[in-house]
Amino acid sequence: MLLNDVFRLVCLAFFCLEHGMTDFL
Repeated sequence: MLLNDVFRLVCLAFFCLEHGMTDFL
């Protein structure tokens, strides 16, 4: 489903952002 893909993309982006911030800090 398109909605499922979007949700997965958002989750992935949030995960990347969180890990990126953690690595940066």
